[in-house]
Amino acid sequence: MTYNTIGNYTPNNTADFFVYSSDVVPSLFPLILFAFFAVTTLGTYFMMFRRSTNPNFLVCFIAGSVLTFLLAVLFSLIPGLISGVTLYTWFGVMLVSIIIAFMQGTD
Repeated sequence: MTYNTIGNYTPNNTADFFVYSSDVVPSLFPLILFAFFAVTTLGTYFMMFRRSTNPNFLVCFIAGSVLTFLLAVLFSLIPGLISGVTLYTWFGVMLVSIIIAFMQGTD
């Protein structure tokens, strides 16, 4: 099997470069989504920690999962960028975080 090079593709726009990188390294965009989730969740938590004395990690987890799911939806609009399994995984993370928040009640 030969290694896929950029010469094997005919890039017409910027999205083709992203699809090429996703073909060469299939775990690239799921890792980008996870890094976005971690930065968003922890950034929201520490921002809340600075502004109040009682930060709620569950709220930050919900915010990170919703924003990551929306980014995954945008990534899925480009064919071949992420798989359906990745999209459904982030939908599941978002759904579980919202269910846990409703089961926990208000503080």
